[in-house]
Amino acid sequence: MISRAFTLGFLALTCCLVNEAGANYRMGIGDVVEISVLGEKEFSGSFKIAQDGTIDYPYLKKIKVDNKTVDVVADDISTLLQKGYLKDPQVNVSIKEYNSQKIMVVGAVTRPGTFVLKGETKVIDAISLAGGIGKSGGKKVILIRGGSETQKLMNQSDEAKSNLLTESTVSKVEPILIDYYGLIHQGDFSQNLVMKDGDILNIPEANEIFVLGNVSKPGPVKFEEKMTIVQAVTLAGGTTPTASTKSTYILRHDIDGQKKIPVRLDKVLSNKEKNIILLANDVIVIPESFF
Repeated sequence: MISRAFTLGFLALTCCLVNEAGANYRMGIGDVVEISVLGEKEFSGSFKIAQDGTIDYPYLKKIKVDNKTVDVVADDISTLLQKGYLKDPQVNVSIKEYNSQKIMVVGAVTRPGTFVLKGETKVIDAISLAGGIGKSGGKKVILIRGGSETQKLMNQSDEAKSNLLTESTVSKVEPILIDYYGLIHQGDFSQNLVMKDGDILNIPEANEIFVLGNVSKPGPVKFEEKMTIVQAVTLAGGTTPTASTKSTYILRHDIDGQKKIPVRLDKVLSNKEKNIILLANDVIVIPESFF
């Protein structure tokens, strides 16, 4: 087993890397940028990125900055200022307020909630922002990549946010099962994925599995030894009329990594195929039928 010293050193190194990664941050709508031109106050100031991805800059008017790094924007402004305004301007650009890119961390963490990305942020960093995993947390983590559906959830009330994974809309994005124990205690850096705008990170309880998608009560289900997929689906309220029981699958993480296990739930429910025994931290996904 990897030593405690290694674990602490890894955590410290990760935090340093996140700070250095701020230069790689791509600014977005709502961010406030600080622009300073050496010795030129009239060309310096704070500017909020508008809905069209531009800032209203003195003399140059609208400059497109959305999805650019601070270094790129500094070069752009320097080039524009040299065209009739200043000779060899020294331009520095920094982010004054981060507002555009957000993630959510929910489940068995100390401070679940919404967090603003301030540079390259990985799974372990996101969990640290939420105060770390609590004593009841399990060894696996569920990552749901951001999209239009998760963005809608980000804008809901706090009460709605607390039930993020009980929303059927989340099932439209395939979850990623992360081996957090392997990352922290065995140095499996492949599990430390980069978080993206709109991502949702859920840390299940140690004794939970998840049933996601088209069931009446999607979300966590208390795990018991020898629990079957039929029992889990039943505890989740059963399938909905829109469920694709032919396309159901289980996400499971073992020594070889993440596995996607197809399940003909329709045949299991009709006793035409053998019921499947679940393991702790399994994630059952029942997609929507489009027919």
